[in-house]
This record gives sequence, structure tokens and C-alpha cells, in this order.
Amino acid sequence: MSDNYYDILGVNKDSPESEIKKAYRKIAMKYHPDKNPGDKSAEDKFKEASDAYQTLIDKDKRHNYDMYGSSDNQYRRTSFNMDDVMNDIFKDRSNFGNGNVRRKKPIKFRGSNIKIKLPVTLEQIYNGDIITVKVNCNILCTVCDGNGYNDKSSYPTECKKCDATGEVIERHTMFGGFNVEVLNSSPCKDCNGHGHIIHNSCNNCTGNGYVSGDKHVKIPTPAGVNNRDIVSYRHQGNVGTRNGGFGDLIVEFIEKSHDKHNRKGKDIFSKIDIKYSQAILGDDIKVHTLYGLIDVTIPPESKNGDSLKINGYGFKDPYSNTIGNQYIIINILTPSNLNRHQTEIIKLMKMAGL
Repeated sequence: MSDNYYDILGVNKDSPESEIKKAYRKIAMKYHPDKNPGDKSAEDKFKEASDAYQTLIDKDKRHNYDMYGSSDNQYRRTSFNMDDVMNDIFKDRSNFGNGNVRRKKPIKFRGSNIKIKLPVTLEQIYNGDIITVKVNCNILCTVCDGNGYNDKSSYPTECKKCDATGEVIERHTMFGGFNVEVLNSSPCKDCNGHGHIIHNSCNNCTGNGYVSGDKHVKIPTPAGVNNRDIVSYRHQGNVGTRNGGFGDLIVEFIEKSHDKHNRKGKDIFSKIDIKYSQAILGDDIKVHTLYGLIDVTIPPESKNGDSLKINGYGFKDPYSNTIGNQYIIINILTPSNLNRHQTEIIKLMKMAGL
């Protein structure tokens, strides 16, 4: 084993107190006797690290150690109280310490998140519409305004069992000659983790501060949002116990199919039926876009399956400033139920080699 306290903790001579505490905490949790029962080597490393920490955390002892190689100016290691060491290093750890922070106000718990699937049309995605949805959730109790009690005389009192911390600490295990306590924390059952107890609960919400109900939430659809994209809307979820704050509303957008358009990423694809004469001679027609009807020119000698590109009529990319396009796919209709005159014209076209 090393005799250098800095090497034992894995810190430098100029390491601050916070770094020394962090290093010791890591070693102590790794080699703690309760985690390594019967392991003499782990026990020795635990004692050695505790010895090093007790010296380096004290300014005077650390100065003496740096100057003389000993914390008491006598070139020897000093005895120490393990209770003081453990309480000092873990005093801010409710699950491994002795110094619980006393809270004067009741502890509040944030409400849980709500997850929903929201079907949206291509038009709603294109325009970035605001959609109002009804959500069943925990809503604020209007009788007690979310406090859980009805009047000031019922104001919660500090829980005596957990000393207003909301946690119950269980201490157990003694090891060798060291008074080492392993501490386990769990929510206090008397106050349900709030640290305070309501003696005259609100009859409407039974002290929770919320009731089950419906609320209407306005959801702005991100323009160009993709199918199955998930967006979080803050503070639109369940309300927490006793005014503990709201959770979030997690929305998964589900894209509805469209009778005229298909979407591929930020581009839109549509099919347009044209007559044989329009394909040969060309024509000006109106086509449907998500923006509305627009004029499009069919070029002469168009073929079946040809596509016409309409710049800027696709979706906005929600992750960039780019905008997609709309593609019109030409479908040439085969004439049917021709009258005598139309049939003669087709025959003349055939004779002309068309």
C-alpha cells in the first residue's frame, strides 16, 4: 500500500476540497466493508482511504502533512473518529449519510407526463395548424386551489417521524472497531414523502390537490412535422400533488393518408389525369396543391408517367429552412365509349401514323 495520502485518494497536492471529497466518496463506496464482507484487502483500503481523507480534508492537518509528512508534526498517522469522517463526506447524501437537510416547506412532487397520439392531415402539417385536443388527466382541485386542505387552520404540520425531510433513514451494521453506519433511505409513509402532514384534508381531492378530469389543450403543429415525430409540450401534463407543478404532454404525430397526395419527406407527389389530346398538344390545367388550386402547363408531347415539378410547394423541413417541392405525375387516359365522329378521327390518326 502507498504511504502517500494524495496517491491513495488519486488526487494532486493542489486539489481542492471538493475534489478530495469526490475522490474519497468513490473509494469509500467501492471498498466499504458491507459491500465486501470478509475481504481483508478491501477493509485495509477502506481504512487507508479514510485515514488519508481525514488528514487532507483538514486544513491544518493537511498543511502539517505537506510540510512534515505527518498531520500532527510527529511523522505518524493520527487516530480518527470514523463517525466524523463518514458524516462529513456523506452529509449531503440522503442515501449514505447522516445529515439530512431539514425543509421548512412541504415537499412538492411534479406531475407525471402524459403521452398521446395525435392524427393530423397533410393540410394541418403543411399549414402548421393549432389543434385543440381533449386530454383526460389530473387537474387542479378548484375547491382547495391545489393545496390539499381547505383553510389556514388546516395548514400542514411538520412530520415528526421523518423530521420534515420526507425520508426515513434506516441505520444498521457495525464493522470491527469502526462505528460505520450504512444508511438506507425510503419515502416516509406517515407523510407520503411530503415532509408535512395534513390533518384536515380537502374532501374533494382527499388531500392530493388534484382530481381526475378533462382539459382542452391547444397544440401548435410544427410545420412540416414528420410522421411519428414526437414533440414535448411543457407543463401540459398531469398536475402534481399539492401544487407540485405540471408534467409535460408528449405528442406523437400520426400522419393521415390523403386522397390526392402522397408525401415523401418534404416533397409531395400527386397524380393528374389528362386526355390524349392534351398530352399531344399540351394544355393549361388547374391542379390541386396543399396551398390550393394553381395553374400548370402541360407541355406538348407529354408521355404517360412524366412528372412536372412545382418548386416550393412541398413541406417545410422542421429541422432546416429548406422547403420541398410538389411533383405532378401525368396519367394519360385511354378514350372509351367513342361516338362515330370520334372513332373516325382516331381512324384518321391511325392512317396518318399517329
